[in-house]
Amino acid sequence: MEFYGIVLLALSLSIDSIGIGIGCGISCVKLGHLSRLIICFVSGIVTIISLSLGNIIWKLFSGDILVYISNTFLILIGIFIMIQGFIKNKDKHSAVNIMRNPNNCDIDHSKNIDSKEAIITAIALSTDSMGVGICSNAQGSEITAVTILTIIFMYLLITGGLILGKKFSDKFKLSSNFSAAISGFIIIGIGIYRFI
Repeated sequence: MEFYGIVLLALSLSIDSIGIGIGCGISCVKLGHLSRLIICFVSGIVTIISLSLGNIIWKLFSGDILVYISNTFLILIGIFIMIQGFIKNKDKHSAVNIMRNPNNCDIDHSKNIDSKEAIITAIALSTDSMGVGICSNAQGSEITAVTILTIIFMYLLITGGLILGKKFSDKFKLSSNFSAAISGFIIIGIGIYRFI
């Protein structure tokens, strides 16, 4: 995988986090540095697990057929993420609903995302990335690079989202739809590129 492919994969795995930041900024829900780090590192653990599982699967079932299957799944996951961003989901703790309304993760309604709530948020954000990681065929040092970049991107996007949400609260109410669409589009692009 080339460097820009690693960057795009890490970005697609982390871009949903800007919705969390914007949502918290709009709702005046505090998301401190510790909670942000917990979200990033838990998501990083899920990322490295999914990438490692994908690596094992690719070693066990090598061949052209697996390439086509994994690329097809990447495209389908991307389409699913894009659609999910625009469909109302009744599950309060789904990734998109958490981005739309961070109060869904503020379980004790304290207007502060504590450590336990940060873990729940991270797990919700990581559900889609499991499939992407398994299908990505990252190997060796690529797994480390993608994981590190995902953690860095997530922290920067959450922090940037918080700043934007506080400053321009009325203008970012559709941010979860937008971030889901961007994430899905990048994943679809990676899948299509690997077919070429």
